[in-house]
Amino acid sequence: MGDEAVKGYMIVNVEEAKPKNKQGEVMWDGEEFEAFVKVEIRGGPQKVKLATSPRLYKNGGSLHWNQELILEVLEGANELRLILCRKSKPTPSVSPVIAACGIYMSDILDAVPIDKYFELFKPGLGGEGGQIRVSMNYSPGPKRPTPSSSQQRSGQSGSRDVSDLARQHLQKMDEEDEDEEGPGKPLIIGGAIAGAAVIAGILLKVLKKK
Repeated sequence: MGDEAVKGYMIVNVEEAKPKNKQGEVMWDGEEFEAFVKVEIRGGPQKVKLATSPRLYKNGGSLHWNQELILEVLEGANELRLILCRKSKPTPSVSPVIAACGIYMSDILDAVPIDKYFELFKPGLGGEGGQIRVSMNYSPGPKRPTPSSSQQRSGQSGSRDVSDLARQHLQKMDEEDEDEEGPGKPLIIGGAIAGAAVIAGILLKVLKKK
């Protein structure tokens, strides 16, 4: 991607994900599996996406990453998606996507820096899917920011240095996207993500006023 198309960089620190909704009910299916978070920025000439390393989920517990990802923000980018995924599908009937939410880029840019929980929604009908905590900031201009010192000490990587394991996850998700996103079969129902984006936008506007 040429520098002329890069408006800046979104610095996303994926901190943790919780399987419970605000009422304390567990929303994720399965007692134990490995999960990772895929972060996507959509719009513009191409989709920009990165993934965290996997973490083991057990019996209603939270998942912790504290992993920083640095994504290019291209001209025309209009939405950021946080997608919680299973490392592998146990059966063909189980979706690789556990839950997700979408946030309008304009709302993020109006509110950064951000550090908060967002509600997740399940694919399909868009039911409650737990919560995810992320912090986000924006670095304008074509120069790529360096990973934070805490991430450097922990050995976690930014955009172009994402681990081989995370790259394998992204490749696998790409293949599954192609299978799922055929005619009439979007991976995540647009209405659910659009609703999540509206809710997230409202939350960010409230956050900005405080």
